Amino acid sequence: MVRHPRTYRIYRPREHECPTWLTQNEIIDEKLLDSVRIARDEERVIAGYRFQRPSLGTGVITILYVIEAYRQQGLGKWMLAHALGILESKGCRVAYADVPYGRSFFLKHNFIEVGQRIEYSMTPD
Repeated sequence: MVRHPRTYRIYRPREHECPTWLTQNEIIDEKLLDSVRIARDEERVIAGYRFQRPSLGTGVITILYVIEAYRQQGLGKWMLAHALGILESKGCRVAYADVPYGRSFFLKHNFIEVGQRIEYSMTPD
C-alpha cells in the first residue's frame, strides 16, 4: 500500500541508524549527524538528505536520496521541502544542490541554473 509522503517522519538520526550512503563512510560524530535527516518505514531507512552551511546565508544540499522502491510517490519532494525548511530556519537565504545526480529533479522543483550550479532562492522577489 502506498502511503502519503507526509506520513513518514523525518528526523536527525542516531549514530547507529545513519546509513553509509549518507555519511559516505566518514566518521560518524555529533557534528555530522547534525547535518543529516532520514525518513523510515518501520525499521528501514527509506530516504535521507545531507546538507552543509559553507557560509552565512548559504546552504548546500549534498545528498538527497530515496531508495528505489519508494520513488515516484512524492517522498523526494517531501524530503526536499524539509531540507529547504531546515536550511531556512538556520538563516540560509540561498540553497545550492551540489549532487552528482538528479539535477533534473531539482530543476523541476524551482531550482534554477546559475552557471554550473543550481540554486534555490528563499527570499521573495
